Amino acid sequence: MNRRKVTICLFLLAAGTMLHAQTVLTLASCRQLALRNNKQLNVSRLKQEVAADSRRAARTKYLPKVDAFAGYDKNKAALSQLGTTAATSLSGSLTGLITQMTKDGLISPQTAQALGGYMGAAGQGLAAKGNELGNTLKDALRTDTRNMFAGSVMVRQPLYMGGAITALNRMADINMEMAANDIDLQLQNTAIHIEQTYWLVVSLRHKQKLAQSFHQLVQKLDTDVHKMIDEGVATRADGLRVDVSVNEAEMALMRVEDNLALAKMLLCQECGLPMESDIVLAEEL
Repeated sequence: MNRRKVTICLFLLAAGTMLHAQTVLTLASCRQLALRNNKQLNVSRLKQEVAADSRRAARTKYLPKVDAFAGYDKNKAALSQLGTTAATSLSGSLTGLITQMTKDGLISPQTAQALGGYMGAAGQGLAAKGNELGNTLKDALRTDTRNMFAGSVMVRQPLYMGGAITALNRMADINMEMAANDIDLQLQNTAIHIEQTYWLVVSLRHKQKLAQSFHQLVQKLDTDVHKMIDEGVATRADGLRVDVSVNEAEMALMRVEDNLALAKMLLCQECGLPMESDIVLAEEL
């Protein structure tokens, strides 16, 4: 009696350890995982956020717009060297003219040299007078116009644009409604798919138990028939027929186990779990 109690306790401990290593899921937990991890549903939520941002942007078309402009211009003043600049330019032009007249034989080199001396003296005087005039003008323009700033601010308020703003806002509202309807559709589809997959796993699990029971039954029958053949009560044809039934039962069991594994992988995928997760559904127990 004590040995039997010890055996039962060890069996229960082993079963509890096995279930603890596995993940037990209920229909409600599967639905929550699917709603949280479904990619299509997350895409629909992002589309709803984009539609909401577009609607907020469309509302701003009714508001006034403010445009600002600023500019800067820097002018360099060279009036203080006005005489020097003019004298240098005039001297260069007259020097070229005298050189050309000398080459043409109109004047002698001595005359050209004398004219050059006169021009140098006159140029110095012209430069001094020009610089004096430039300084006078510069002093008169004491308002500093070398650095000029300009700026403007313009406010625009839309009054009538042919209904374009109103139509834009209506389109934004429609897009928002479509995004909300798309989320509702994805929620319903996700809930339906997760329930179908969940009960498919449960159904296949019970079919697996049934297939295992049938396989054990035909195996026992096969053992009994072969014993009957050995005793001469049954024929070898009976044994072959039972062997065929055993093979069919094994194939049916393998088919159910494969379908069960695929269904659990699909359920893990819809719940956002790793496909190789070892899960057990509450209805399987």
